[in-house]
Amino acid sequence: MSFRSGIVRYVQMVTSLIEGRRVSEVEILRMLVRAVRQHSMARRRRRDYVLSCWKGTLESP
Repeated sequence: MSFRSGIVRYVQMVTSLIEGRRVSEVEILRMLVRAVRQHSMARRRRRDYVLSCWKGTLESP
């Protein structure tokens, strides 16, 4: 998953100001990836989401 570097730096700056500490670029990327993943369930019917997760666990060792 890729995000534009300008957006990542902006979110990093704003988050650092809000939290009152330096937030690393890696932390921001993890937050963004998590946020995007959470929205994938909302776009699909629950059954389809559960089946896709279940299928993924069957294919994993």
